[in-house]
Amino acid sequence: GTYTIEVQNGGGSALFTRRFTPAAPQTETVHADVVGDPTFFELVPVTAGAAKIVVKNPGGTVVGTLVLGGSAPTVGIVAPAAAFVGSGTKNVSWTITDPDSNAFTSRVLFSSDSGATWSTLGAVAADTTLGVDFDGLPGTSGATALIRVITSDGVNTGSATSPPFVVAK
Repeated sequence: GTYTIEVQNGGGSALFTRRFTPAAPQTETVHADVVGDPTFFELVPVTAGAAKIVVKNPGGTVVGTLVLGGSAPTVGIVAPAAAFVGSGTKNVSWTITDPDSNAFTSRVLFSSDSGATWSTLGAVAADTTLGVDFDGLPGTSGATALIRVITSDGVNTGSATSPPFVVAK
């Protein structure tokens, strides 16, 4: 790759390094005058002693820094609540509390088997509601369905799981 991502300790020493090449920006329509910044998505390992993540351009100049720390978001499920029956399209909603961040991305997952397996229903940025068509999900024989919301503030992650509920067959 042409760029470098480093996980560094408090003294600036690299604990982990990965090279990568950002993807060209994508648009839904093709226009010669549409210009955007390159994008990337890289997984980095959880590393003991990590204090920041640094991105360097091909010349070795730092182009971005993400300081690690702060609090994980606290997530609370509002709906579905106890005694919920999933049928038709209904909103799944949740709350997020985080004293050191106000930008979040949440993933909403569904399990029909008490959490043995999970499938992703969607990802939501900057919102706390997702409309879900429960008629398109596997029905349950009892209250074995669960919703889980996993929320990231870009550094830390919190999650919550709903009480068990029924999805109509």
